[in-house]
Amino acid sequence: MTESECCPRCNVATIVNGHVGTPGAVIAFIPEHARLSRSLMGVELKHGACLSCGHVWMYLDPSELRRFIKTQTKEPGRQPLDEIDRGPYRDLPSTELSQEIGLKVAEIDALVRNGSIGKAVRRYRELRGVTWDQAIKDAGNWAELKRPAKLALFGWVPKKKESFDDLL
Repeated sequence: MTESECCPRCNVATIVNGHVGTPGAVIAFIPEHARLSRSLMGVELKHGACLSCGHVWMYLDPSELRRFIKTQTKEPGRQPLDEIDRGPYRDLPSTELSQEIGLKVAEIDALVRNGSIGKAVRRYRELRGVTWDQAIKDAGNWAELKRPAKLALFGWVPKKKESFDDLL
């Protein structure tokens, strides 16, 4: 932190940087679905404290977090970043049907990300009009599905690219 930065609680520029934990230990933020190794244990958290009001906080470098998510998480960990960066209509044409499907996928994604699997199954069943068994099967492994598979479950079929053989 620089001297010009202020405490997020009292807005006074009496900040002291430091560490939380034992000396030499690094405290890190680990995104869900991360692949950890001994050499890579998450994104380091930095700490600050205010000499005026005693408020203590942690923060991290957003670019480090993005890099970590892109390189060290499995598919379910990368999908929210893609949605944040490009929105629910990413990779879809600008049609009413595709946008409707994009919103449905985003709704189920949000429920699953928040750990509301039961609500996700119920909502998936309502949106698709399928049996409970089918909804449990499809929504139960939703986090592991890649985006094209999720879109296909709601009826989106991407245009087939023409090949030379199709023209003959």
